[in-house]
Amino acid sequence: MTLRINELLIRNNKEITEKNSFKYQALCAQLRPHFIYNSLNTIKWLAVINKQENIQKLTEALIYILMNAAGGEKENYTVRQEIKLVEQYVVIQKARFLNFNIIFDIEEDTKDCRIFQFLIQTVVENAIIHGFRRGMAQGGKIIVAVKKKEDCLSIIVEDNGCGFDVNTWRKCGGAGSDHTNIGLKNIEQMI
Repeated sequence: MTLRINELLIRNNKEITEKNSFKYQALCAQLRPHFIYNSLNTIKWLAVINKQENIQKLTEALIYILMNAAGGEKENYTVRQEIKLVEQYVVIQKARFLNFNIIFDIEEDTKDCRIFQFLIQTVVENAIIHGFRRGMAQGGKIIVAVKKKEDCLSIIVEDNGCGFDVNTWRKCGGAGSDHTNIGLKNIEQMI
């Protein structure tokens, strides 16, 4: 009986140690993003104080994107939220590349429709990075249109970049010679 009690005490101590470890890991997981957001907010306010509007806008955009990504999958994520995410993403990419403009054509009655998070942003990213060849092509234009057609939501992201043949892409398993097209694969799987 004494042996059994010792085994139970050892097991209990082990479970308490594991629970404390999980609590510590959960706390650290919360602190890391919190620290990053606070650090970025400090940078943003230094930019405001020093009248560095571009740095302020870039920092605000990055904070928004990180907070959105850290929020995980959202069941009630809307077109409105995705468009705001894309707008913030474009602030950062325009600072990097300066070679494109984006036009939004969003019907008012679609803004509260639910969609997958990062759905439109991923396609816009592909247009900027691959379609406009990482800033090599000039005069890039992206049009994001969201409309309702009967009971369906139509989302079109169109650009005037270099393009690619979808059939060839599918035949080679979705990989290109200079990139993996993982974004497009992920979108297809989401849908």
